[in-house]
Amino acid sequence: MDIIIKNHYTGKEIHRTEAASIKDAVQAAVKDNADLRYADLSGAYFSGADLSDADLGGADLGGADLGGADLRYAYLSGANLIGANLGGANLGGADLSNADLIGANLGGAYLSGAYLGGAYLGGADLSDADLRYAYLSGAYLSGADLSDADLSNADLIGANLSGAYLGGARITEYVKINQTPIFLNGLRYDILIFDSHIKIGCEFHSMVEWWDFDDSAIDKMDGGRALKWWRQWKDILRQICIVAGRYKAEDMDQ
Repeated sequence: MDIIIKNHYTGKEIHRTEAASIKDAVQAAVKDNADLRYADLSGAYFSGADLSDADLGGADLGGADLGGADLRYAYLSGANLIGANLGGANLGGADLSNADLIGANLGGAYLSGAYLGGAYLGGADLSDADLRYAYLSGAYLSGADLSDADLSNADLIGANLSGAYLGGARITEYVKINQTPIFLNGLRYDILIFDSHIKIGCEFHSMVEWWDFDDSAIDKMDGGRALKWWRQWKDILRQICIVAGRYKAEDMDQ
C-alpha cells in the first residue's frame, strides 16, 4: 500500500513509502532518519511502535495511540499531542518542550530525563509516571493527575501545578507529597516549599532540619555565602510555611 505522509500545515508530501500500515510506514521512515517534522499523524495507531530518536518536532499527533511506544530521545518539541494515548510509553530523554499534551494519557509512562520545559499538560494523566530527573520548569500542569508519580530530582522550578492532584507523588525515594508546592524566586536562591520539606537552591531538607541548623551548618552551604541570606530570610520562610498550613508553629519550636 502506498502511504503518503503530509505536512499538516501545508498539505505537501514529506514522505512516501510502501507499507502495510501507517505504523509500519512511520517506523521505516524513522529507521531511515527521515525528517517527519510537522507530519500529519493525527489519530494514527502507533501502539508499541519503535520511534526512538524520531524527529517529530511540530508534528500533529493529536488523538494518536502511542501506548507502550518506544520514544526514547525522540524530538517532539512543539508537537500536538492533545488527547493522545502515551500510557506506558518510553519517553526517556525525549524532548517535549512546548508540546501540547492537554488531556493526554501518560499514565505509567517512563519520562526520566525528559525535557518538558514549557509543555502544556493541563488535565493530563501522569499517574504513576516516572519523571525522575525530568525538566518541568515552566510546564503547565494545572489539573493534571500526578498521583503516585515519581518526581525525584525533577526540576519543578516555575512549573504551574495549580489544581494538580499530587496524592502520593514522590519527590525523593522516601518523601511523598499531597499539596501543591509553593515556588519563590528572586531571593538569590530558587525555593520550593513542599508539604514538610523545603528545597533552597540545591539544598533539600525537612523543615525541622532547616529550623534546627546552626550557623556553622548553614555557613558550609554554597561556599560559605548562605549564612547572611539565611539570617535575613529564615523567619520569613517560617511564617510562609505557617500561613500556608505546611507546618504548625508549635512544631517548629520544638
